[in-house]
Amino acid sequence: MHFSGQFEHGILPDRAHDEAALEDFILNLKKHVQINLGPGNKLVYNSTAKDKFKKRNSNKNPSNRQDVASVMKEEPYWQFYSSLNRAAQESMWDTFGSRSERQLPNLIELSKSFKKNKKNKGSIKLNPKLKIPTYNSKIDIHIQPGAYHTDLTKNDVYSGALYDTAVYVYTLRGIGNQNEDLGLTTIEYLKKNFPKFSPEKILDMGCAVGHSTVPYCDAFPKADIFAIDIAAPMLRYAHARAESMNKKINFEQRNAEKTGYKDCSFDLIVSHILFHE
Repeated sequence: MHFSGQFEHGILPDRAHDEAALEDFILNLKKHVQINLGPGNKLVYNSTAKDKFKKRNSNKNPSNRQDVASVMKEEPYWQFYSSLNRAAQESMWDTFGSRSERQLPNLIELSKSFKKNKKNKGSIKLNPKLKIPTYNSKIDIHIQPGAYHTDLTKNDVYSGALYDTAVYVYTLRGIGNQNEDLGLTTIEYLKKNFPKFSPEKILDMGCAVGHSTVPYCDAFPKADIFAIDIAAPMLRYAHARAESMNKKINFEQRNAEKTGYKDCSFDLIVSHILFHE
């Protein structure tokens, strides 16, 4: 059972009736927090916090986000909004985590079957010796439990399944039913501004589960496409996802800070959300 509108590729976790109801509740809670409550912070800032800052700082206006934060964090409205936003985020991971965990053994077997398939279009290369940067290993990004890189078991795909399903709600279902809008937007820019550009080899850095990578397969069908990430469970899931969609992508576990590729190896290098993280 799906009915969420998300694209049903070959490794997308199914959702049971009660899971669907809870996920829809989380979606609407996040919409309420962001769309209905979020704008109230601007009203509070303009009506109260800004004047408070000026009184404390010789009538000077706030000049950066640190200045704004110094007074907004004292405002009850901001405290309420921030707490509810945090609670919604934690509930999102708990909800989608249960869905992925329930199906994890089956998802792992599916992933392995795609890896062994002789009809594979793309490939996957993992590096167990790759050192995970401390800015990933010391924090759960977006408070996703275990962040993106943690292996819970052998051949794990949990973080990939969790991320794929949860991000669809995290973005309020606003970036396409394949979560592909960042890739499509970049491609649209390239096509508009460089209409004759036809790259033969493309690299996507920080690919996660390949949401933004897949659109390049259709935009540049003759290109060899490589996608790298530090997170093995994300890459296993990404590879299975791409193969189930009949897309040829070569996934490799590498650090974008020092990829190991030779200079001038690619005609096009893109990154859609890496610096955000």
